[in-house]
Amino acid sequence: MTTKKQATARARAAAAAGVTIEASVPNCDIEVDGSFVGSTPSTLNLAPGKHEIVVKKTGFQDWTRSMMVAGGAVRLSAEMVAR
Repeated sequence: MTTKKQATARARAAAAAGVTIEASVPNCDIEVDGSFVGSTPSTLNLAPGKHEIVVKKTGFQDWTRSMMVAGGAVRLSAEMVAR
């Protein structure tokens, strides 16, 4: 028997989107909503809602995307541009 808390947690997990982030340069830092979450390439599970994704690497311009997450799977490819 599942509790209401467990059912809510499962519903949130099902609604989360798998966001795969790659970059044209290896081992870039990934930030989501201002917090470091890993390096490229990575697949993140993001909660539904609006998120700001930034890919950074020394010597390159930051790559930024704002996106509304609603579930499913998304693939982002950051084209890094040298400064």
